[in-house]
Amino acid sequence: MPESLLWHVYLELRSRGEPQATTYFISSLKTLHRRRTIGAASLPMLDPNPGEHRMSDDPFLAELWRAYKKCIQNNRTGPAAQLLRDIEGQLQQ
Repeated sequence: MPESLLWHVYLELRSRGEPQATTYFISSLKTLHRRRTIGAASLPMLDPNPGEHRMSDDPFLAELWRAYKKCIQNNRTGPAAQLLRDIEGQLQQ
């Protein structure tokens, strides 16, 4: 699942103090989401690391991420879009 790779990169960049980490993460996640929505590419839906949400120090963000991945796995892009907006809002606080 490419979203998992983005999550890991985001957390690493953030831990290194990269000021644009959140911007890069949200932008890339939105691009992947758009591709999933229109079915432009066959993207993997298998979650290689279901416990990766625990890597975040923000428990609310962790739960949003877990719910987002679950929606993607179940091909529910509509609810995932709302969760993506919630993730973006949480990260911009």
